Amino acid sequence: WERQARDNAALTDRHKQAIHRAIFFQRPLKSQRGLVGRCSLERGRRRAPEACLEFQEFRYLQRVNDLEVRDVDGWRRLTAEERRRLTDALDVHEKLTFSQIRRLLGFRRPRGDRFLYEFNLEAGGESKLMGNQTAARLRSILGDRWDAMPPDRRKEFVDEIISFRDEQALVRRLQRAWDLDETMAGQVVDVPLPSNFASFSRKALRRLLPRLHAGERLQTAIKNEYGPRETHTVYDRLPPVREAMSELRNPVVCRALTELRRVVNAIVARYGKPQAIRVELARDLKMSRERRKQRWKQMRENERKRDAAKERVIRELGIQQPRNTHILKVILAEECNWECPYTGRTISMEALIGSHPQFDIEHIIPFSRSLDDSIVNKTLCYHEENRERKRGRTPWEAYGGDEQRWHEILSRVGRFQGPLAKRKFELFALTEVTDEFVNRQLSDTRYITRAAVEYLGLLYGGVIDESGKRRVQTTTGPVTSQMARAWGLGRILGPGSGKNRDDHRHHAVDAIVIALTDAAVIQRYSRASQQSESRLGRIQVELPEPWPDFVQSVQRAIDCIVVSHRAKRRLSGALHEETNYGIRNVLRPNGRVDQVVTVRKRLDQMSSEEVQRIIDPVVRQLVLEKLKAVTGRENADPKRVFAVPENLPHRTDRAGNVFPVRAARIQARRTVQPIGSPAKRRYVAPGSNSHMEIVAELDTQGRELRWEGHIVSRLEAYARYRAGEPVVKRDHGPNKRFLFSLRPTEMVEMNYQGQRNIFKVEAISSRQLEFVLHSDARPSSVRRKQSGQRVRLSPDRLRSARARKVVVDPLGKILPAND
Repeated sequence: WERQARDNAALTDRHKQAIHRAIFFQRPLKSQRGLVGRCSLERGRRRAPEACLEFQEFRYLQRVNDLEVRDVDGWRRLTAEERRRLTDALDVHEKLTFSQIRRLLGFRRPRGDRFLYEFNLEAGGESKLMGNQTAARLRSILGDRWDAMPPDRRKEFVDEIISFRDEQALVRRLQRAWDLDETMAGQVVDVPLPSNFASFSRKALRRLLPRLHAGERLQTAIKNEYGPRETHTVYDRLPPVREAMSELRNPVVCRALTELRRVVNAIVARYGKPQAIRVELARDLKMSRERRKQRWKQMRENERKRDAAKERVIRELGIQQPRNTHILKVILAEECNWECPYTGRTISMEALIGSHPQFDIEHIIPFSRSLDDSIVNKTLCYHEENRERKRGRTPWEAYGGDEQRWHEILSRVGRFQGPLAKRKFELFALTEVTDEFVNRQLSDTRYITRAAVEYLGLLYGGVIDESGKRRVQTTTGPVTSQMARAWGLGRILGPGSGKNRDDHRHHAVDAIVIALTDAAVIQRYSRASQQSESRLGRIQVELPEPWPDFVQSVQRAIDCIVVSHRAKRRLSGALHEETNYGIRNVLRPNGRVDQVVTVRKRLDQMSSEEVQRIIDPVVRQLVLEKLKAVTGRENADPKRVFAVPENLPHRTDRAGNVFPVRAARIQARRTVQPIGSPAKRRYVAPGSNSHMEIVAELDTQGRELRWEGHIVSRLEAYARYRAGEPVVKRDHGPNKRFLFSLRPTEMVEMNYQGQRNIFKVEAISSRQLEFVLHSDARPSSVRRKQSGQRVRLSPDRLRSARARKVVVDPLGKILPAND
């Protein structure tokens, strides 16, 4: 009996283990080591993991070498002793805030001066310096054992931790080879170490570390260690992205560069290789997810401030439609505490935007020298002071000669409120404005466009060719918009001076401006703006046209543009809807048995019409009676009634148990098809449509009678593909002639409202197709809300419109699709 009990217990344990494994077992993920990028300095080497001690040391040394501090004499780099104290602290701490760094280095700010002993990285928006995360986290577990390890043993220890994939195997290894007890080994395994990869390999990091220890900045260290850059191959055409940039892993960037390659190679094939290429910086792409999230929050906060300022103007002055200038003035007044930073005068709402306003919006650094028309460079100034003394000069130029007045102005600016306070203090405190802006516009290769600029440089052997000429240049978005306004190009695509983002061709207008924005044009724009700064803070500059009849010639060119859209022909995506349907035999009143599609649905999600389609007559009657009992009518909204659990109908089973009816099976109006093997048969509704096959019905003489469309769902298209059949079926039987197929994003040329134009297929339904003009950039949700803005045609209406399927190449040339 005892032996049988032990056997039963063992059997039960094995059953438990088997059940646990069946539920929770997960196959280990395939190793992604092959996807680790290559080092840009050491050919063929993989990038180092961020958790390794070499990278941790490299990271904080790089940031310390970039660090500058503002003291009483201005900006300076850290001294050798300050660098040593800071690097020693970062080597044992996971991170240090700038307040902690100031205390560590003995930097004491006088009371009220929050900008003295400020660090450049801190002014740029950073809050801390990252230290040796790996060492700090392991030290918190190992304590003195970590400190007693020689540097080589520490690196070996970390390398073992990050090389093991099996946690239990790592625990055993730490116990056996490193003499750790089971508890400590488990804590080491559980410690969260960085999981990303660095930009360089371990070999490159080891070569650069001595130079970083000596205080060299990263780019200087790379130049001194690796010498001048290699001479790269000059390509006649851009090669495939994967071939040229094998280390690229971001699929979004890879797709963008592939489209860039199509356009550039088409240009080179038709017109030859350009003398130079200019790229507009797309700043949003360089931001991390967290930075974009912060920027989104800041945008929402800016909207809140604008709404609050607008409400205040309406409430206090009764201006029902405040202008943008009024709103901006109120925001700037709140920022400077309703006190003129130049004169100290108190600002009232009436004096700010009343019938006789006494305060101007003015540029801290004159626009003609900064080309900065953003709110960062704007503040308020008493109108007489602005026109008589400030007069388009920097604060230092206007007031630097009066020491007492100068310190009073900086004291008032030091009390500014809001996220821009630090930056505005810096602008006020500038004692010299250099002419670096033009060079910065032409050489700024921020991370946003680094991949595109590097890729385009392959046409010339590098961004800078062998002769030292920069072939790939960059410009910024604000400069592009300012130049477009100066040349009067804003009204080309519609009324008003702003950019019409509802028309895809606004990108072509930008491209024209970018192509013409060289150093000479920026200088002419800067000189022209010197005479145009208005007291309202708006810049209205008119530049000489690049050639006679400039705007008219641009208008003619834009009118001829046909926008090329990338056609999506892949079968990937959801093949069917997520809901599984059932098939059930239903006895009709006439005695006939029909098969119907059924689906189970909650009562609080049904419509009144769906209640009538509940299959079980008993349940249907219970639901109708409950609706009538609660609301007095059977056709009441079940969503509202049954959202309250107490209103649910109840049913009694054969055993006499009473339970609420929360859901019921209804007859679904769906066209379904079976999927899966017979043992796992289920019915689903096809998902989105793959394409429509347009077929002409012919009479006995071979003449077209009408056009008809055959919808092919993505599920059916995929089934054809798996069976080895053509995805597009061309044989539709006798007296039928296949014309072409249409997918969303493909192009059609046809007559519409008396004109022949190019349209893009937007959507396909069972009866008609929806089109959008090739240049229309409005979201479909916006067009649906605007009456008369949707172009919907049946297949036979396409025949009346003399439609034909076309392909628009990257340069806008219209070609027959030959489908």
